[in-house]
Amino acid sequence: ERVDVALAAVNNALAGGMGWGDLEIMIREETRAGNPVAGTIKSLDLANNKITVTLANHLDDDEDDEDEEEEDGEDEDKDGDEDDAGEGDDEKSSERKRKQQQKKLRRKRRKAVAVELDLSLSAYANARTHFEKKKKHATKHDKTLAQTERAVAAAEKKAKADFARVRATAKGEATKTRETFWFEKFWWFVTTENCLVVSARDAAQTDAMLKKYVSRDSDAIVHADVAGAPLTLVKAPPGSSVVGGGGGGG
Repeated sequence: ERVDVALAAVNNALAGGMGWGDLEIMIREETRAGNPVAGTIKSLDLANNKITVTLANHLDDDEDDEDEEEEDGEDEDKDGDEDDAGEGDDEKSSERKRKQQQKKLRRKRRKAVAVELDLSLSAYANARTHFEKKKKHATKHDKTLAQTERAVAAAEKKAKADFARVRATAKGEATKTRETFWFEKFWWFVTTENCLVVSARDAAQTDAMLKKYVSRDSDAIVHADVAGAPLTLVKAPPGSSVVGGGGGGG
């Protein structure tokens, strides 16, 4: 009802030929005089045929009242327990004051909300317009949220599939062991001429090298005439021979 009165007052003043500046001055003066209708008008946007009013927010009143009733019930239970326990009245009074202060702070937090109104519409039509906007915004928000959830789910599914594929590939590659060449159990290296040089690590490897891996036609055998000296074998690249091949001491 107060919104309808505010809309009518502004429209009547404009229809009577009052200037915008004079209207603002009148509203300020009426507000200082304690006019409740003028006090609800926060600002004017007459260029766009709109005004902004401040309205009390009652949306959370029921919920807050339920919370306060629950707290009151808890306080009564506590008071009964304290009476049974024989605790002093000062402590109970202090607890009640603290609860009351918390309730006052909650009520103060119920701040008035600023609502923009179209001067060409009634209070009910303005309320319906705001409701439709809020409903449309909520619908858009729900759609956006649903799309986001689907996108996140698809991304998670793809990430899991990629991870499983990478893990399977890595596992397959890890199980493929490289074939060990015969000379890798010896000391060995390759010369700049692409000759393979193999040296026994101990006497057992020396015997194995002489029996299995020496080709007297193309390999060169190097051995020191010292007890326990390892046998060294130089194998020429395929299709060539080692110059000076043959056994010999040195």
